[in-house]
Amino acid sequence: MWLQFCACEPHLNARDRSDSSPQDRRDAVRSRRVLPATPWRVFLSHTSEFREYPQNKSYVNHAEQAVIAAEHTPVDMEYFVAADQKPADVCKDKVNACDVYVGIFGMRYGSPVRDRPEVSYTELEFDTATEAGLERLVFVLNESAEDVRLPPKALNDPQYGQRQQAFLERVRNSGVTVQRFSTPENLEKLLERSLRQLADRSAPKSAVGVNATVAARPVPKYLPHMADVGNRM
Repeated sequence: MWLQFCACEPHLNARDRSDSSPQDRRDAVRSRRVLPATPWRVFLSHTSEFREYPQNKSYVNHAEQAVIAAEHTPVDMEYFVAADQKPADVCKDKVNACDVYVGIFGMRYGSPVRDRPEVSYTELEFDTATEAGLERLVFVLNESAEDVRLPPKALNDPQYGQRQQAFLERVRNSGVTVQRFSTPENLEKLLERSLRQLADRSAPKSAVGVNATVAARPVPKYLPHMADVGNRM
């Protein structure tokens, strides 16, 4: 049996409560879902440029490799088949079915969700993971690095750039520790290390007078690419 929730994270201090928005406070003060036994399903949230570039082996390819190296299973929206559901519901269901959320963010906001145009897919995924109490690992591109191996068009979002800046600011104020990456290899190293540290922190500890056992979960198969549920910029 999987436990669903544990104690809330520490509350914000008085200054944080007064200066932050209601959404920020909901992000930072929340219940966390207790992680099950490994291996975990790790949801990778990103915009399409990280899947496309670099063309020989993309940022997302490196992130998937990190998840596999840490002995977990990567989950990406590109793996999902078409469904008779609203895109927002498909997105939320897939995030909720995972154990760990990984955000890989750059300068582009991405496509608004068709039935919820006020948010992009990546923002909806982050909000869903927050509401579900998933462990969140967030990585933000260091756009000032010498060579991030992305074309100029991937570093600029004329249409939704202001939305992206507001979203990134909300992420930074949500209670997560944000790590910056500059290359695909750097992202892979940071993500694998973060997953291993998370596994160490969440490993069951033996307690005096407590007879608790955690059943190992079967290793899910790593799925090949299937149909995408929509165009994610």
